[in-house]
Amino acid sequence: MPKLSRDYELEQSNLKSAMEALHHGIKQREQKKQSTNSFIAAAKKYTDLQELDATVLREFVDRIEISATEKWKKIQEQKISIVYNFIGAFDFEMATEQSKVKCEQKQEQ
Repeated sequence: MPKLSRDYELEQSNLKSAMEALHHGIKQREQKKQSTNSFIAAAKKYTDLQELDATVLREFVDRIEISATEKWKKIQEQKISIVYNFIGAFDFEMATEQSKVKCEQKQEQ
């Protein structure tokens, strides 16, 4: 009987840990959904944007990160990363490349 009790307690412990992990995952997804909804609501306010001003920038941009200049290279380079409110950093080069690939795939079909 003691072995069954230990097995039962171990199973309960494992189930409790799994439940906590699932709750954490659900909470993260809910936060991401809320951030996405907030971003969409903010974007809808500016669908007919004629001019980029400080108000718009503050609403969408959290911060701009600029790396230190690498002086050991012949061509000095700095990386610039824009971190947006609601969605975090966004890699436009990667998104553009993915979009090109999708368009090419559609044209081949």
